[in-house]
Amino acid sequence: MNRRLRAVILAIFIISSTFPCLINSAMATQTSFKEGAAFFSYLTDTKRPPLLIDYSPSDFDPRRGENFHLPSPTSIEKDLRALRQVFDGLIVYSFHPDVTPVILEKAKQLQFRAVVLGIWSARSRTEIQGVIRLIHEYADTIALAVCLGNEGLHFHRYTTNDLIEAKKFIRTSLDPGLEIPITTSEPMRGYRNPALSTFGDFLAPNIHPVWEKPALPPKDAVFWTRTQAISLMEKAQKPVLVKETGFPHSGERHFTPEAQQKFWDMYLNEKRLLYSKASPHAWVSFATSFEAFSLPWKAEESGEPVEAGWGLMSRDRIPFPAFYTWSRARSSIRDERELSYQRVDVKQ
Repeated sequence: MNRRLRAVILAIFIISSTFPCLINSAMATQTSFKEGAAFFSYLTDTKRPPLLIDYSPSDFDPRRGENFHLPSPTSIEKDLRALRQVFDGLIVYSFHPDVTPVILEKAKQLQFRAVVLGIWSARSRTEIQGVIRLIHEYADTIALAVCLGNEGLHFHRYTTNDLIEAKKFIRTSLDPGLEIPITTSEPMRGYRNPALSTFGDFLAPNIHPVWEKPALPPKDAVFWTRTQAISLMEKAQKPVLVKETGFPHSGERHFTPEAQQKFWDMYLNEKRLLYSKASPHAWVSFATSFEAFSLPWKAEESGEPVEAGWGLMSRDRIPFPAFYTWSRARSSIRDERELSYQRVDVKQ
């Protein structure tokens, strides 16, 4: 065997021996992030199962012009005190310099465990930089994640490239060692696009049977929602948080407080954390309620009466029956550890 052939064989041996190690190292780094991020630890906590709620301040009207109205810090505090009776996590939708820092300050004081910081426009450097400042201020005391946009691809407010650039900017702007999961959120049908289902550290779909399967009664709506979420998790093989789902209490004849409560009774009676059979790093969390308060301005803006009927509380912080369903879920003595770590099969 000549010298050149021996050198080639030696090089092949070194590459074949080293390459799997490099792959394993890269996978280990990714796994370490997913397991180490405080927000993921919060979502998968079986001793204190998470209770999240989508929150827009009850006295906030973000529309431009004469409709615009800022909530006072006192109003925000009253909101969060009412919600903290049951919930320990918040999902907010945008960064506003006179609103979002107050929410985080009050959330810390009231010992909320987690907050998903929303950025309404992936093109807004003001929102992005504001969220980065809040991360640096609160990451030591609150489990944080970032949701870059909400249904902005669906409504053509920004592009996939905008999301990619915004995520890159946030990553490079955070202090070394900060593990803050980043995602975006779209209606369920949007996740047929592979570019969306692979974006971010976890998926945060809005799964609304009311819009996509409007004829379904509460029981069937719950089953459809859960099936959609589990199927997405199995296909994407990454964490999934159902960011929005629910059933309104007004807007159509069959949308009543009783029907809303029935939806959440059935929803919370099922397992709230399910892992994939294929990977311990792929799971789906059903820990979120949509939404905190019924907001009339949403119906006025959209022309859809249903949009004013999603809240677990009225704008005046008066609970609807479904609020007590979530309250009972918090005080439940069921063995969440046993429920959480079951594996699931989904027919594709």
